[in-house]
Amino acid sequence: MLVALSVTVASSAVAGAAPAAAPSVGRAQAPASAVVAVAADEVDTRERRARANPMEVAAALPQRLQSGAPLTDSQRVALLRLLGELQIKLDQPANATLSSLATLEAGRDVPAAVRADAQASRACVQADQLRASTNQTQALRLQDEALEAVARGQLLQVRLYCLAVFGGINDSLGRFGESVRLYQLALGAADREPTQWRRTPLRSSLAYALARAGEVERATQLIDEALSIGQAAQDWLSLSQVQAVRSILLTDSPSPGLGDGIAGAGAVRSAELAALESALNHAQQAGAAREEALGLANLADYYLRRADYARAKALLEQALPLARAQRYATAERLARQNLGLALIASRQKDKGLPLVQAELDRMHAADEIVDESDALRELGKYLELGGYTADALAIYRKERDLSYEAFRRDQQRVLLELQASFEADKRRHEKAVLLDENQLKAETLRQRDLQLREWALAGGVLLLSFGWLSLGYRRMRRTQHALHHNNQRLLEQSERDPLTGLGNRRHFQRLTHDGDQALPVSGSLFLIDIDHFKRINDLHGHAAGDAVLADVARRLRAVLREEDHVLRWGGEEFLVVTGPRRREQTEALAQRLLGAIGAVPMRHEGRSMNVTASIGFADFPLPPDAPTLTWEQAVNLVDAAMFLAKAQGRNRAFGIRHLPVSDMFALDNAMSDLAAAWQNGEVALTPLYGPVQEVAT
Repeated sequence: MLVALSVTVASSAVAGAAPAAAPSVGRAQAPASAVVAVAADEVDTRERRARANPMEVAAALPQRLQSGAPLTDSQRVALLRLLGELQIKLDQPANATLSSLATLEAGRDVPAAVRADAQASRACVQADQLRASTNQTQALRLQDEALEAVARGQLLQVRLYCLAVFGGINDSLGRFGESVRLYQLALGAADREPTQWRRTPLRSSLAYALARAGEVERATQLIDEALSIGQAAQDWLSLSQVQAVRSILLTDSPSPGLGDGIAGAGAVRSAELAALESALNHAQQAGAAREEALGLANLADYYLRRADYARAKALLEQALPLARAQRYATAERLARQNLGLALIASRQKDKGLPLVQAELDRMHAADEIVDESDALRELGKYLELGGYTADALAIYRKERDLSYEAFRRDQQRVLLELQASFEADKRRHEKAVLLDENQLKAETLRQRDLQLREWALAGGVLLLSFGWLSLGYRRMRRTQHALHHNNQRLLEQSERDPLTGLGNRRHFQRLTHDGDQALPVSGSLFLIDIDHFKRINDLHGHAAGDAVLADVARRLRAVLREEDHVLRWGGEEFLVVTGPRRREQTEALAQRLLGAIGAVPMRHEGRSMNVTASIGFADFPLPPDAPTLTWEQAVNLVDAAMFLAKAQGRNRAFGIRHLPVSDMFALDNAMSDLAAAWQNGEVALTPLYGPVQEVAT
């Protein structure tokens, strides 16, 4: 797993400094002119020095804050904020710094803008502290307070730090759109200032956020800008960060100029290696041990993915002690995780798995759902390479469930936003109805007063009142009808995958349940997984991957009957649910599904792509002597058959023909290693093979 350098205002910081003493909040009294002359320059100088020499800056800041040298309130806030950031990066307690900021925030004789900067600094340092302690969700709750205070403040350093902190928190929680928005605000603010050095690292951060959001083309443009700015300034530390992000972009989606096919893949690998080596060299030029440790770990990741485990281990053996010496948790965790993967692939699972599991546990505790999903997918891959197929299957299932949870959360967020919009419409309608009713009441009172003088108008007033009531009633009925229609549309959207137009797991839940009661498992299930889908994304880009998913959905629908159901199960997986069939009909459909996907290459932007799939399928209910399954257990059974198809070479299907088990314990044993059960004659399977591939052009 590649990791980008974390960029905030002071950028990276190494550890090793003694814990900073609690700074005093008292302000030295000095002529205003003497203070203003040094304020901006001193803060900027200390921030720049903290990028490569944070230990020195962190050790000097408390003394500077407690000295009798003149400091404005604004400068004191800026230095306290910088100290808090460094203390968190150095794994030092920041409580005294937070207390000092809170005192300034509450100071009655402190200008309002300075109090706002102190409040924003306190909230952002606190959020950064929570993020470091793996409590991302709680950290996110401080965003509204912090950014509202930023809007009332005036310090650029505070604004950029807060935007970067919450940009990183949102990214870790999979809220990529919000992360991009915050980094864009930070870059816009930095570009409007005369100071140049922040522009390069912030472009790197925004490029990384864009890449995570799938906008690789925009990310690449920003990286090119950052390279140009950094090279002109000979800013080696920023260039190290730029090259690290550039290597990630090349890993996820290569530049179109590097070409397609085998030659293009070779060019991508060369460019990626050059970027990683440049990142390491620039870190060494800058004298930044923290970035050097991360650069070594990232370079080891490159060789790990190329199955050069010896070279990967050698680099990790350099990275680990350096990261530990700097107490750089991110680089140390990455090095441990990659070392664990290398050991697993080298058939040393007992040594390697605990190293990886420790990082997975940390991600889970921090609710870093996207990173955890990526790490699980990578672990499954290396377990498979090491020959641990049963363990790999269990990890793939866990990753699939987690990916669905990430998708569900994102969809839930969109639905909540839509619901909020509809609720706002509802409130507007209710307000209009209430206004009508109030007008009606006022009119009624007025008519009562007139009734004493003009009895002749009583009938007309009565008719008018009925008219108002009728109008209000009709408007209320229209509002209720619109709300009912909107709620139905929300329900339909929640059950539909926006990319393919297929139903999703929520739709499957409704198909297989009558209210809260699950229906009996009956019919045929086909679980389909696109082969080497990550390779498609790597070689052709995420847009091509999306096009493949949409094309597969169209091809599957074309093969199936109108009463059959095809669902996007998550990621590159699809689930087909049909009514009961004879076994030969089920096998014939599985063969047609293989052919529909793999017989004709798919095309995207003039490029041809060979796409195949692995399928697991079975008819339900199982034979009378087998245990009764739930729908979830039935899907897990065909999932095991699908995984066997992948392990046996892909572009094929395995159908469960006979499963002579009498209880769930025996069924679980068979599912945990279906290949062994098949070879031992404990289960009867039907293998089917996909079409011979044409040469893609």
